[in-house]
Amino acid sequence: MADYSYVAFLDILGYKNLLDTDIKNGNQAFKEKMITAFHVFDDVNGAHFSHQAISDSIFITCADRNLIFDLINILGKVFCSFLEQGLLIRGGVSYGEHFHNQTITYSPALTKSYMLESTLADFPRIMVDNNIHEMFPDAYERKLILKSGPNWFLNVINENNHQSIWDSAKAIFDESSEEILSSERVRAKHRWLQDYIIEACQYIGVNHLEKTPYLPVFDSYLAPHNDRAPADADHI
Repeated sequence: MADYSYVAFLDILGYKNLLDTDIKNGNQAFKEKMITAFHVFDDVNGAHFSHQAISDSIFITCADRNLIFDLINILGKVFCSFLEQGLLIRGGVSYGEHFHNQTITYSPALTKSYMLESTLADFPRIMVDNNIHEMFPDAYERKLILKSGPNWFLNVINENNHQSIWDSAKAIFDESSEEILSSERVRAKHRWLQDYIIEACQYIGVNHLEKTPYLPVFDSYLAPHNDRAPADADHI
């Protein structure tokens, strides 16, 4: 008889660059941030939810099919714990066959969650396999997952944490704005996170708390001295 489990695969974005920064600065700031972020697991029931971290990857499994909402809650807390430390998480979670012992791992569920993270997530979010939505459609009704085209992802925003999530996301941008703005790829991730928080707040009914966007679509160009446009302006 096959073993079935929920399997979440999470990736810490920018892991290598953060390691390189520690080496360059001669400190272990990134290590300390990770240690602090991982304290989120201190209160997790290890009898039902196991977790393991290897390099930039975090694996969370749960064999009890009925604990889906507890798992969703844990994944949201993990996302927020890392965000509070200035670290972004991207991932996927699936349900399916999963076998693991000290020797081997045989897990179509892990493969699916990895594929959700690597091919669909794109932004700092945790994708949710369609089979989970099919098993528990009330997760959407309870606004725990959100739809994006044909796909689903975890909604980490609620009435109690929306402001702290916003403050953490903005703090990351304020601290690293020069680096973020220098890369369109990195900028897109932070822009998505900003817009998601704003829209999710409206979706859950806390849109009366105004959040002014901190990351614009494009940069205004102020030419020096004689207001001349950049040389490639004609190609815009």
